[in-house]
Amino acid sequence: MIDLAAKFSLIVVPPLVIAVAWQKRTGAAWTTLLFALVAFSVHYFARSPLVKYVSPYFDQMFTPMVLGVFISLYPKWFIFGLFRACVWWLTFRYVATNVLAWRDGVLFGIAYTTLAILVTLWTLLSQQTTDFGLAPPSIFRKAMILKDDFLWMQATILAWNYGVILMAFNVGTSLVILFGVRRRQVWPLLVAALLYILINASPWFALWTSPHIRTGDLSGGWVQNYWLEIVKLVASLPAICLILFLRKPLRPEKMETEKGDPGAVYPS
Repeated sequence: MIDLAAKFSLIVVPPLVIAVAWQKRTGAAWTTLLFALVAFSVHYFARSPLVKYVSPYFDQMFTPMVLGVFISLYPKWFIFGLFRACVWWLTFRYVATNVLAWRDGVLFGIAYTTLAILVTLWTLLSQQTTDFGLAPPSIFRKAMILKDDFLWMQATILAWNYGVILMAFNVGTSLVILFGVRRRQVWPLLVAALLYILINASPWFALWTSPHIRTGDLSGGWVQNYWLEIVKLVASLPAICLILFLRKPLRPEKMETEKGDPGAVYPS
């Protein structure tokens, strides 16, 4: 159990530390965490019906085509990404009306990532079962089963993917949507959807461009794993650039100058 707790801590603790340190350093509003929970909950519970309706439609449309299964992923990613962006936009526009600064947007993305980590780990734990059709095991028993199957390498990869790749993506997406809310413009929603496509397509791109795949060696090993993580890091660079680029337009004092702009919105 201690071993499993240490592996989970490797994934969960860094985002929590980053969130606390960021709030202490910048003075971002703690209520941002609550707003992130609201957006996450709405998206989490509404996404399943959306997937159930959208996925079969595009699967049926593109299946007859060559590489139809792969092609069908792009419109699905666009719809899912746009839906996610709309949930965030509505949250900032009508709920989180007092946390519209750059520092708050960064904290929102960090908090959203932390919630995603917690749900992922809970799902990983709850999926453990016993053999021979026995009664469902308790949480303690599930943890005992998982501790032998969940390796340190897997924990390290999850920590990297969530603590770096997904966090950069969520923070960048949060800020571009926040910019759209501040300026009352909808095109940032499309940018957020394109970022969603990019981050989801990166593993597929890494798979098909891996030298092991091209030579017919499906084992891949360490080289393929490193290549996959490099491609995902490159895919997160646009989000990282947005984080840096939007710092000045979303600074708190900028809200005062926006009061004379009919296309801007600011906290009351």
